[in-house]
Amino acid sequence: GDLQMEALLCDRELLPLNQISRWRLRDARLTGSGFEALVAQLPFHTEMLDLSCNDGASRGASVLSARMQDMLLPRLRWLNVSANGLKDEAVAKLACGLACCPALVRLELNHNLIQEGQAMANLVSEHLHLVRLALHCNSLSGHASAVLFEAVLRNSRNGGQLADIDVAWNRLGDVGAIAGAEAIGAVLKESVTLYHLDLSYNGIGPASCEVIGRALRENHHLYGLHMVGNAVAMDADGFLVPVQEGVTAQAATLPSPKKDRPRPHLFGDLRHGNAGRLGGSDGHGSLPGACNSFMISSDPGPGVWSDDEVLRERDVLEQRSTCW
Repeated sequence: GDLQMEALLCDRELLPLNQISRWRLRDARLTGSGFEALVAQLPFHTEMLDLSCNDGASRGASVLSARMQDMLLPRLRWLNVSANGLKDEAVAKLACGLACCPALVRLELNHNLIQEGQAMANLVSEHLHLVRLALHCNSLSGHASAVLFEAVLRNSRNGGQLADIDVAWNRLGDVGAIAGAEAIGAVLKESVTLYHLDLSYNGIGPASCEVIGRALRENHHLYGLHMVGNAVAMDADGFLVPVQEGVTAQAATLPSPKKDRPRPHLFGDLRHGNAGRLGGSDGHGSLPGACNSFMISSDPGPGVWSDDEVLRERDVLEQRSTCW
C-alpha cells in the first residue's frame, strides 16, 4: 500500500533508485498518495512503469503528467496504467504529459472508464514513435472510435509507427457505429504500418461490419485481425461477411466444453462482466445479452471464466469459429 511504498522509498539500500529502470508495481494497492510519493522519486532513466491494477485515478494521472511535462521521464518506453479507475479528464491530463515522452512505444490503458477518444487522438496523431496502444475494456462508442482512428490515419500519413491497436470489449457498435467503421476502414485502406487490430466483442452491427469488410479487401499489410463478438463471419475465401439480422448462425458453432453437441456461437451484443463472456452462463440455459435472432442452447455452459482465462483462450476459440 501507500505507507509501505513511502517506507521503501526512504531506504536507499533496499531500493537503490539509481539502479532501477523498470518498475513493476502491478496490484500494489497504491492510491493517489502512493503515486505521488513514487513519481516524485522516479529516476531520470526510468524505461518501464507498470502501475496496473491500482487506484491512482485522477490524482495519480496528474502527478504522472506533471513529472513528464517537466521532462523528467524522457526515456520512458512503456507505461501501463490499466485498471486504475481513469476517466476522460484524467486521461486528458496523462496524454499531455505523454506527449513529452519521445521514447514512448507502448501505452496500456485497459480496464478503465474512458468514454471519449479526443485525448488519445491528440496524442496518437502527434506521437510518431508509439507502436502499441491498448484500450481494452473501456466504454468507447462509435463516435469516439471515429475520432481515435482518424488520428491513427494522421499518424500513418505523418510517418508514424503505430502497429498494434487493441480496442476490444468497448462499445464501438453504439452511437456513431458507421462513422467509426468508416474511420477504421480508412486506416485499413491506407496504413502500411498497422500489423494487428483487435475489434473483438464490440457489438458492431452488420452495416458497420460490411464497411470494414470492404476496406479490408484493399489491405495487404495487416497480419492479425480479431472480429469475434461482432455481427460478422468469414467466408471460404477468407473475406468478412456480415451476419444479417434474423439469420441464425448455423455455420458459427462452437463445441460445448461439457457435451459433444455443438452450441450456437453468438455475435453482436457486448456482454459485460465475466458471467456474460464466451463460456459463461446466467444459470438458466442462456447467455446474457444474447440476440433473439440466434438459437439458444439449453446447455448451462462451463461457468464463469476469469479475465486471464478469457484472454488466454481467446485465440483458440477464434480458430474454431467462422471469424478467424
